[in-house]
Amino acid sequence: MENQLELVEKIYKQTQEWYKSAETKAQIMLTMLSSFIAFSTAIILANPENIAKTLSRFNVYMFLLLAFGGVGMLLGIYNAFMCIKSRVGKLEPKINKQTGLYFEEDIYFFGDNANHEADVLTRTILRLTDEKIIKMYAAQTIIVSQNVKQKHKYVNRSFASVLATIFLFVCLITLYLLKVKVASP
Repeated sequence: MENQLELVEKIYKQTQEWYKSAETKAQIMLTMLSSFIAFSTAIILANPENIAKTLSRFNVYMFLLLAFGGVGMLLGIYNAFMCIKSRVGKLEPKINKQTGLYFEEDIYFFGDNANHEADVLTRTILRLTDEKIIKMYAAQTIIVSQNVKQKHKYVNRSFASVLATIFLFVCLITLYLLKVKVASP
């Protein structure tokens, strides 16, 4: 039983490392989004009187690039917030009506720990056997793994959205500069 317990702990720790990787990616994504929004806002607010003049030089393609870039930014923000949402645990812990204890599989997710009653949690932990601990680890590994898999999907979508947005804005700026250069004598 001890080898099984060590194995399930190892599997769970690997899943936690995967979770940390997703967290790091999410933080990088939020930093990229924040930087891009700050940069865009600074440019717009630096010379607000020039915005009308600048927009008057836009053609249909430029407006399309701007619109698609805006959609990409919104998708990036949405996916970043969905990553954050995955951190939140359940609101109410479940108590087994027969034993008055928490279900073993519900006591290990850190997002739920703040909602537990100390005495019920203590009694639940004291009654754990090696077999129940293995079941608990297995259940939590699956829960965390599903959570992390979803988190990675959102982070990857957010990365793709932001990179597409940056690409579209570079294209927009290039077209604008070419148009201004052609219009200038």
